[in-house]
Amino acid sequence: MALIMSGKSDGLRRFKGIAMGLMVALAGLPASAFAQSEPDTTRKEIKVLGISLDTLLKVRPPKVDTNYIASYYSHLHLRLLAQGHDYFLQLIGKQDHLTYKPNGASSFGVGVSYSWLSVELTTKVPYANQNLQASRGKTKQFGTSLSYNGRRVWFNTSYQSYRGLYLNNPEILEKDWFTTHFEYPQRPDLVSRTWYSSLYYCFNHRQFSNPASLMQRERQKKSAGSFLVGATLIYTQIKGDSSLFPRVVRPLFPTDADLIDYRSFSYSLNAGYIRTFVFRNYFFTTLLVRPGVSLHNATSVSAGAETHSLPIRVGLQGDSRITVGYNNGRYFAGASYAVVFLSGNLEGANILRSYNTDIRLVIGMHFPFKPKGLLHKLPGF
Repeated sequence: MALIMSGKSDGLRRFKGIAMGLMVALAGLPASAFAQSEPDTTRKEIKVLGISLDTLLKVRPPKVDTNYIASYYSHLHLRLLAQGHDYFLQLIGKQDHLTYKPNGASSFGVGVSYSWLSVELTTKVPYANQNLQASRGKTKQFGTSLSYNGRRVWFNTSYQSYRGLYLNNPEILEKDWFTTHFEYPQRPDLVSRTWYSSLYYCFNHRQFSNPASLMQRERQKKSAGSFLVGATLIYTQIKGDSSLFPRVVRPLFPTDADLIDYRSFSYSLNAGYIRTFVFRNYFFTTLLVRPGVSLHNATSVSAGAETHSLPIRVGLQGDSRITVGYNNGRYFAGASYAVVFLSGNLEGANILRSYNTDIRLVIGMHFPFKPKGLLHKLPGF
């Protein structure tokens, strides 16, 4: 079992302080902390409702086929990471479409994992995309996530918001837009919010390792895969101070011309397959695809403050991921690209379609570790 928490903010100074504190704390640990030793029976046991937190949170060696999976649950995992998020929002009519995007920035950070706990601290790359602000505007972004990657059950929930989008296909407004304009059409008033939660069951949990595909606490020794079944819940909101459709294109979207706020819940059932291909012992590639059918329950608000409940409709939802990496049991590195796709109806025949993409680069190491001092007092450690 592993509980993974991550978040990002714009506070570089705060991040540096936290990162420095983490390095100082690790540097101050005695050498014996990085070696296996007999458990200390003198530590105080903490109970909640009569249940020992040590018993509840203690990570035990998994019951897996060791010919396929190597486990490092008693190891400390340290990593550096860089990631970039992107978002595409499409409003599609019978004849044409609008595509909005944020001028988002990449982020970097550090991560540390041991036993049941994994924490990542990231911050935006300083001055990234500032040279594009004149042409694409400024985007304020925030994101956080929480995930659980067990042997059979995988759970993930995340929240992502953007304030300030630009129109990525300005030719819909004017055929030769960039002959007379330098910048993209910008909408600093547009706000996009997405909350995503998924729950999946893995059938081949003894031979296939999802943590290994994510470069966490395990290594896939031989190629293996598994069928997956699960469910997904997605909340989406897109709103602006004025219509989402620029005045010149409103005749192309007559039923949604005055739309200023759209909210939807999407409930989907998904089935898919994931497989890791191992070659030359330590190199691997993982492919994942999880298509699904969803029900959309949506409401819209027009410029006249009129709220409309849209009919529940069937749509499509799914996600995919590709990962390439290296893991020799001591050092690991890799890159992954993931996409979450959602398609649903507006009023009439118009369609709202969104893509959330994530690119992630990781490099790190793991080694035997025995908690000492304050760390030793944490339940499950």
